[in-house]
Amino acid sequence: MRIIYPILCLLLAVGAPLLVNGAERGRELAGDAHFSVEPTAGPGRATFDLILKNDSNEALVFEFPTSQHYEITVSDPEGNVVYRYSEGKAFAQVIKNLMLQPGQKVTWKESWDYRYKGKRVKAGDWTVKATLKARVVGGQSQQKLEDSKSLYIPPENHVFKKILTSGSGGSYKVTGLIRNGGEFFYSVEDGHKEYLPETKIAAGKSNRHWEPFSIRVNIPEEKLPGNGVLILNLYERKGEGRVMKQIWPVTLQDFN
Repeated sequence: MRIIYPILCLLLAVGAPLLVNGAERGRELAGDAHFSVEPTAGPGRATFDLILKNDSNEALVFEFPTSQHYEITVSDPEGNVVYRYSEGKAFAQVIKNLMLQPGQKVTWKESWDYRYKGKRVKAGDWTVKATLKARVVGGQSQQKLEDSKSLYIPPENHVFKKILTSGSGGSYKVTGLIRNGGEFFYSVEDGHKEYLPETKIAAGKSNRHWEPFSIRVNIPEEKLPGNGVLILNLYERKGEGRVMKQIWPVTLQDFN
């Protein structure tokens, strides 16, 4: 016993720094895993870009206890949750692994139509919170990786709704419903250059009933932007000075 005890102490003395260094290394690797959410508020729905990046100099394996990679919630100023990504969804109860090489990132995209219990929520500032569901990162247990951002939800557009787009490479189609009893306009730009000037379209005569519309857009492929986002702006002009109102920006194509 006198011989074993000193040997045991020696092993513990040598092994302890290795265990501590291993744990610290695990925390360091996990600390180099960055997770963020970037919400964007459109006129009819919000989109969420969830970004996970490995900023370490080694490959990292993210282990998820189920097929759910993340959770998203949207809360009002009082903290009441009005949207939860996982609500109504079923996830496979199997372990999933995701490996990211140094500098590599993965982006997930989700969206929400601003509706809660069948009604659109009020305009104002809301809070978006995203949580990565990985419980092990780089072989070490990991506390939650979370990010929160503010989201301003715009007032409801009472002229346009249910806008859909299709097409690519310069040929696009935009459809939707309109209710303004007169005329509306559109133009196409990328924030720097105008590709189609303001164009007027005759709408239905009723401002009480929703009526369908369709717009065809054709731009020569050689004139398309090399990068950026091609946007079609829908709007009406009202009042003195014919001010642009009820603007609805529509993404035709993202060239980034």
